[in-house]
Amino acid sequence: MTAALLEVRGLTRVFGGIKAVDSLSFDAHEGGVTGLIGPNGAGKTTVFNLITGVYRPTAGTIRLAGESLTGRRPDDVARAGVARTFQNIRLFARMTCLENVTAPILARASYGPFAAIFRAPAASSAERAAREKAFAIMRELGIEETMSSQASNLPYGTQRKLEIARALACSPKLVLLDEPAAGMNDAETRELGGTIRRVLADFGVTILLIEHHINLVLDICDHVVVMERGALLARGAPGDIRENGAVVDAYLGRRRERAL
Repeated sequence: MTAALLEVRGLTRVFGGIKAVDSLSFDAHEGGVTGLIGPNGAGKTTVFNLITGVYRPTAGTIRLAGESLTGRRPDDVARAGVARTFQNIRLFARMTCLENVTAPILARASYGPFAAIFRAPAASSAERAAREKAFAIMRELGIEETMSSQASNLPYGTQRKLEIARALACSPKLVLLDEPAAGMNDAETRELGGTIRRVLADFGVTILLIEHHINLVLDICDHVVVMERGALLARGAPGDIRENGAVVDAYLGRRRERAL
């Protein structure tokens, strides 16, 4: 087993006396896909918001490659190597697809506003390099033909790929995918599984995935963490989770193919 890239220990978040996350501990191992599953209200998205700095933990620690992320601002967390997508797609709808992927690269550019305004050589060179990097990412995900299209005009499944491409533009170590298959049919979900495998193979990232499509989770995840009411219910390999009685009783019911 590879080393843990993300280490979460005793993570707790209280809102007005309600424990949305309750002493949660788990790891996401480098180069793999860890699934974070459970019913609506289990606290999964709150965990993502704690990792990315949207919320500050009430207690507990978060470490990425040995570096503490606990309580840091979202921009600091992003610079440390964490990128995410959202359940509700948040693209720049009126920008082209290439501009969507180029934007986070330029946000990290080292030239100042005056260089940009007066088109200094440093700014022009950085912008050209950003466009080349963005196009290369889109090509790896098979969406390079959309580069000039307005993001809002893309089919839903392609918008999901574009959002993943934009996350990869930040050159992250860890990518958080929040229900990437939401709203997809079975064929689109299978295609998404292929996209996630391609991301792992080509970009060398680690993925933490929230997903309600249990078949996708069991197919692509190396490790699965199951939450219930903010706390850890079970964790283990997909096959172990499939056979775990507590998970079956709580989430899968009599029909195992039903989404979690």
